[in-house]
Amino acid sequence: MKINSCDSIKYLIEDIEELLEGIFLSGAGSLNENIVNDVKALANRSAEVGLSFAAEKLNNIYDELNKKYHSIQFDYSKLVKEYYLLNGYIDIIKKARFELSSFR
Repeated sequence: MKINSCDSIKYLIEDIEELLEGIFLSGAGSLNENIVNDVKALANRSAEVGLSFAAEKLNNIYDELNKKYHSIQFDYSKLVKEYYLLNGYIDIIKKARFELSSFR
């Protein structure tokens, strides 16, 4: 993996963390369309760099958020599940990256 690819992944992880924080702080109840579009963009970026699990979870979050716009009684359980799976995945990547950097 090239150094710039590692930097790309680092910045992508930071962007995903910011997105997750935004969703958490808003309670997912009042997300604007820009945040929903950011979810899709991050899913595409994740797929491009090979973070397929992150891409899958982000796409699932995107789908759930779109359902929310078309439903009066939205069930948040799947959105919450996808959120926590993605958050756990990001934590694992960060921990592995930290451990790898300590070997250098």
